[in-house]
Amino acid sequence: MITSRTARATVLIPALALPLAGLGVDPLNLVMVVTLASGFCQTLMVSAKPVALFGAMDPPPFGQTDLLRLASFLIVPFIALLLVFATLVWPLQGLPLR
Repeated sequence: MITSRTARATVLIPALALPLAGLGVDPLNLVMVVTLASGFCQTLMVSAKPVALFGAMDPPPFGQTDLLRLASFLIVPFIALLLVFATLVWPLQGLPLR
């Protein structure tokens, strides 16, 4: 597990975004998507310091199963928003899709 969001982005960008750029999508757009998508990992207890701190309270206000249940509800709108921004909003701001 990589607990730092910056470290996750540093590992995932070369591993995912750059090879996918060979499919014709702008590499900068892929870097933005991979960086933002790496934040969804914060639904794991070890991936965000505030989540780990509050999850370690006695009694614990939530557990890993609560976070996974929350993630299961949020994954579809999260991916939908990423796609909307990557294909509609960012190109209007000058970030080319191709």
